[in-house]
Amino acid sequence: MNRTRKEELELIREKINTTIRHSEHYWMIYKKDTFGVSTILDLDYKRSYIEILFFPNQDVLEKAMPILEIYTPIETEVDFNDVLIDPDFDDDGLISPMKIINRIDELIEREFQYHLKILDMEVKLIDQRFENYAIDNIPYFREIILYFPEFSTELKVDLEKYPLKPTFYFSRNLLKIINLETFLDFEELRNWEELNPPHITDIIDHLINYILKLLRLVEYYKKYQILLLKKVSTGQLINNISLKVHRGQSIGILFNTKKEEFIEKANVMKLYNAIAGKEQVFSGTIKFFGKFVQLLSQEDQKRIFVLPKPIEPKISNQKVKDAIKSNIKIKFESSFEDEELRTKIQEAGLSTLIDELITKGYFWKFITFLKKFKKKRDFIKKILQLTGLTFKENQKVKDLEPIDFLLFSIARALIQSADIIMFSMQEEIFNRLQYKEFKNALDNIKKEFHVIFLVEGPEEFVENCDKVITITDKKTEVGIVDELTCQVPQEGEIIKIELNYPTEETLKTLFNLDSVIIIEERRNEKYKIFPKKDATQVIKKIVHLFGSELINFEIVKCNLRDYIEYLKLI
Repeated sequence: MNRTRKEELELIREKINTTIRHSEHYWMIYKKDTFGVSTILDLDYKRSYIEILFFPNQDVLEKAMPILEIYTPIETEVDFNDVLIDPDFDDDGLISPMKIINRIDELIEREFQYHLKILDMEVKLIDQRFENYAIDNIPYFREIILYFPEFSTELKVDLEKYPLKPTFYFSRNLLKIINLETFLDFEELRNWEELNPPHITDIIDHLINYILKLLRLVEYYKKYQILLLKKVSTGQLINNISLKVHRGQSIGILFNTKKEEFIEKANVMKLYNAIAGKEQVFSGTIKFFGKFVQLLSQEDQKRIFVLPKPIEPKISNQKVKDAIKSNIKIKFESSFEDEELRTKIQEAGLSTLIDELITKGYFWKFITFLKKFKKKRDFIKKILQLTGLTFKENQKVKDLEPIDFLLFSIARALIQSADIIMFSMQEEIFNRLQYKEFKNALDNIKKEFHVIFLVEGPEEFVENCDKVITITDKKTEVGIVDELTCQVPQEGEIIKIELNYPTEETLKTLFNLDSVIIIEERRNEKYKIFPKKDATQVIKKIVHLFGSELINFEIVKCNLRDYIEYLKLI
C-alpha cells in the first residue's frame, strides 16, 4: 500500500496514543520531525529517563533514517542492540510502538535485576567483613569504617555503576595516612578490568595492608572489628556454633527446647563468659578482634560486658544522672580526631613540621583540654539520650523498672567504652511496644558507639537482629532470618487455610497428603501447611478437596517462629 509520509506519521501517532493509554508511565514526544515516547525510570537506587523515536518508512527509504532511535544515559548498562537491529512491526508494515516498548521494558527489568544482584552481592561481602552503612538511604553508596587499635577511620564508596570503577571518598583522618592519588594508583584500580573487576572488599584489604605496613602495626589488626566463633561448644545445648560478626551488629539467640529455663540461661551464660575470656571450659575457637580469647589482656576483658552486673547499694540509691558514671573512669573515643592516630602518624614519620609545632604548643594543649571537657559532657548527654534515660535522669536507680534498669546497665557499659555487650531478656518485662522501642534504642547505640550486641531473648526481638542463633533439642543453626527461613521447603513459602465445619473424611484426606507437613492452629478451623512441592499446586489440591468448606487461604513467607515450628516437625 502506497502511503505518504504524512499518512504514515499519523498512523504512528495513533499507535503511540493507544500504547500510552495501556502504559500509563509513558508520554508522547515530538522530535526530529517524528513522534516518540518518553518516561522517567525508577531504578530503585537512582532515577533515569529514556526517549524512543519511531520513524516512518518513507524516512528510512528517502533520508536513510533508522526506523528506531533510543536516547538514554543507561545505554552503557542496558544493551538495546537487539531491539535496534531487529525491531517489531505491525501488520500494516509500520513499526509497532507497543511491541517495542514491551520489549524495552522487559529488557530493562531483566538487565537491572541482574545488575542489582551483582551490587547486592558486593554489599553482602562488605557487610560480612566491615561495619558499614548506606548513605542517604542509597543502598549502593556505603560508608565503611576501618578499625585499628586506639583509632578508626572511614571511607565512602559509590558502587552503583559497578562493574565500572567505583568512586571513593576518603575521610580527613584517612587522608592523613594516605592520599587519594596514591590509593587510586593501586594496581587493581589503575588497571581496572570491567569484565573481571575485583571485589570492593579486595580493594579495602589492600588498603588495610598498606596502612598496617605504613604505620608498622601488627598483622592481626586486620581483624580488629571481627568477633569470630568457630565450632564453639559450651554445654549440653550450645554445640558447634560458628559465627562471624563485626562491630555495629546484633546477634539474637533464640532457645526452643524442652529443657527448663534455668538450664537455657546457664548455657547462654557459659557462652557469654567464654566470649568474655572468663570461662575456660569450652571447645572450639573464639577470637576477639583478631586475638585468641585465651590471650586477652585485662584491658581487653574490661571492654566485654555480660549484663546485668551487680551494683553497690550506694549506686542503687543515687539518681540515674549521677549513678550512670559512679565509680567509673569515663572513657570516650573520637573516631576521627584521635590523639592516638596523630601519634602513630608521627611515629611513622608522616606528619608535617607544622603539625608537630602546633601539637606541641601550649595553645594546642589548652584547646585540646577544652575539647575533652566539652566532649565528656556531650558524651554523657548522648548516652542518656540514646538509652531513653534522659527523662528519668532524676529518678533513683532502685526505682527503675526492669527494662529501664537494663538500659541503665547498657549505659554504664558504654561509658566504659564497651566493645561487646551481652545479656538475656526476660520476656515478661516487655510488651510489644517496648520491644520496638528497645530495638530502636539498640540500633541507634550500635551505629553511634559501634558495639556488638549478643542478646538471648524471645522471637519478637530476635527476628529483628542482624544475625540469629536458633537452639533446639535437635540442632543449632546460625544465619540471618531470610537464610534460615529459606531452609523451609519451597524457599520458605507456607500456606495458611481457614475451614468452615470440614468433614472428618476431608480432614483425614488432608493429613494423608504426602506433599505437605501440617500444623493445626485451631481445631477444625485454622491450619498452617508447609508444602514440599510447588505451593500453587498444593492450593489447587486443597481447593478441590474442600470446595465450599474452604473459607480462605493465603501463601505467605514464613517467619522465624514458623521456621522453629518446622524444625520440630522434621
